[in-house]
Amino acid sequence: MSGGGGRAPGARRGWLVVPLVAVMVFFLAAGAFEVAFGEPIERGSFSPFLPFGIEGLIGTIGLVFISYAGLTKVSSAAEEIRDLDRNLPLGMLLSLLTVGILYTGGVAILVAVIPEQELWADLTPVATAGEAVFSWLPGPIGVGLIVIAAVTAFASTGNAGILTASRYPLAMARDRLLWGGFNRLGRFGTPALAVVVTSVLMIVAIVFLDVERLASLGSAFLLLLFSLINVSVIVMRESRTSSYAPGYRSPLYPWMQIAGALTTFLLIFTLGAFYVAFVLIIIGLSVLWYWLYVRTRVTHRAAMFGLFQRLGEQHDEGVEEELWGILQERGVDTDDPFDELLARAIVLDIEGKVTQDEILKQVAIRIRGRLEQPMADLDEGLSAASARAVVPAGAPAVVYDLLRHDLSRPLIVLVRARRGVRIAGGRRFPGSTTPQDTGAEGARTQALLFLLSPEDRLTEHLRRLAQLVTTVEQETFGDQWRRAHDEQALLETLLRDERYASVTVGAAGAPEGFADKRLRELDLPGHLLVALVRRGDRTIVPDGNTMLRPGDRLTVIGTPAEVAELCGPGGDR
Repeated sequence: MSGGGGRAPGARRGWLVVPLVAVMVFFLAAGAFEVAFGEPIERGSFSPFLPFGIEGLIGTIGLVFISYAGLTKVSSAAEEIRDLDRNLPLGMLLSLLTVGILYTGGVAILVAVIPEQELWADLTPVATAGEAVFSWLPGPIGVGLIVIAAVTAFASTGNAGILTASRYPLAMARDRLLWGGFNRLGRFGTPALAVVVTSVLMIVAIVFLDVERLASLGSAFLLLLFSLINVSVIVMRESRTSSYAPGYRSPLYPWMQIAGALTTFLLIFTLGAFYVAFVLIIIGLSVLWYWLYVRTRVTHRAAMFGLFQRLGEQHDEGVEEELWGILQERGVDTDDPFDELLARAIVLDIEGKVTQDEILKQVAIRIRGRLEQPMADLDEGLSAASARAVVPAGAPAVVYDLLRHDLSRPLIVLVRARRGVRIAGGRRFPGSTTPQDTGAEGARTQALLFLLSPEDRLTEHLRRLAQLVTTVEQETFGDQWRRAHDEQALLETLLRDERYASVTVGAAGAPEGFADKRLRELDLPGHLLVALVRRGDRTIVPDGNTMLRPGDRLTVIGTPAEVAELCGPGGDR
């Protein structure tokens, strides 16, 4: 992951963006005041409003489309964005709104204050408009502000361009679409080789190519990219791949995507035959690269096969595996109470010989008892879930998942079969190289994990499922699971180390003042939660009235900072 190197440049780039936006807003405000209340000097004109007709407007849209390349830039650095599902779409929408207002307002000021003939011939119209708008400022301060804005704009855009452009070869190398060297990270956690190569290519293009034609080529390529992105959204949704769980869903589907795909593709033809030929060459080279390099290195083909499967054709499991890998990388949200959900899990520790069907019946009984609901057809639902259970690669566990309409909140059930149980059915998880682990004879395991969620919370369900799978894939999980001496210890094998602590009331090094107090009387840091209390052979799910006794072992969960504050430097973790 390149997250370590991606956040710092973004933070430092703030001192570039803030002055730029401030100067542009100041320019718009001063320009609007000048146009409305300034001295009646020779100015530009908005009449005729479309001197070259609609055709000229559409052609200009295609030409300047490169100005909106930042929308795709930010998505290329998605893995380095905190709270991705919220911040990425919000950032893209706000940036589009901001840029649209600044671009439109800025061009309107240029047209309003610069005479038409001068504007056509002026190579630095923004500086010219700055002289007119900021004429009331002493000396060359007005033009200086424009120069400052231009320098910060170039620096910020170049920095963002290098940052994001280097992530494309990084991602392609991960997927074996390019040479694997681009996947190597430097000592700062950034794709150093990809950054150097993309920077060199940018410099060569700027120095040796015609800038105007280069911008037009960039617009043509970006139009093709936007069109394909819209098509991809339709393909992904219609393929109904189970692991496709976007955090943000576009409104007005599919009409917005159809309109976006058609309009951006048709705009390419307004640029002229040369640029249409350029797009065709790009497509041809891409197909050639696929056949000569990619085809023998990548097993999966396309999500389109998921659509074919719905029509009775074929299905590509490779895409499902790739999407599942993305879910594992993203994990649960920072504010998602996953650890709290785990801490409230139902735990069964079965010592005798048992079959999978018997375990499913016991799980159904415990779920009904916990929720105090009849939950009709729960047994059938669990049986159906067993047929598609996830068998993680190399992990001594099986994970079941089930969506229910009669659930209001998710629930986890953990089962340990001490003598092992043979699992019939199941599906191989990405990365497994032992297909004999599943199938008619099934795999033998001691760990069975069940995740049940409301059926209208698919995205959260899939992320929690991926988090469970990621946890049981840890090398230490199997040994810790087998050595766990009680139900509480079983649960703690799944909690993230930095987010929980095991505290024995009254023990040396434990926090003082816990004994003979009710939970609600404790002064715990932040929002720490005492999730479980182990008293002798009993495991208690506590509430505020639970009285703590010396020797009670508490499972406490919270943020890493809160846990560290509770335990102290020498505390029990």
